[in-house]
Amino acid sequence: MKIACVAAGLFSFAFFLHWIVWRIKIPSRQTAALLLILLGVLPVGLVAIGVLPRLQSFAPVGFWEYLHVSIFHVAMSLAYVVAYSALEQRSPSMTVLVFVAASRRQGRTREELVDLLKGMLPVEARLDAMLRDGMLADVNDIYQLTAKGRLWDYCFAAWRRLTKLSKGG
Repeated sequence: MKIACVAAGLFSFAFFLHWIVWRIKIPSRQTAALLLILLGVLPVGLVAIGVLPRLQSFAPVGFWEYLHVSIFHVAMSLAYVVAYSALEQRSPSMTVLVFVAASRRQGRTREELVDLLKGMLPVEARLDAMLRDGMLADVNDIYQLTAKGRLWDYCFAAWRRLTKLSKGG
């Protein structure tokens, strides 16, 4: 139970640190900043637990306990980065809910909702995010994978082969 609490505590601290940084200023390269914060907390946190007298009773003991904490933290961090990229842009459904909720009891007409959704271009927002994060490059109006994009493609392709999933979105 101690190891589960340490692992959850480290990830919670990393999430809290991410939240604080985003409240101050959202980084221009959000995915890189998220990975740096989330994965950077693991070694710093493990050292702090081993060095600070008040936390030493929580310190993992031996290779396997450190491995368990590390696997949990890395898995949670990567899962959060993937989820964050999906939540980075507001979905059309969430936009409609927020828009209708903002009207209080008045509600919104169908025309208002259609006009609201006409202005949303989720694919364009996703392309902009991939350009910003350096996964794609716009070369004379042709989108090409960067080295980072090729690495992600390789990872996704390897995962599809491993899990025997078909190609798709």
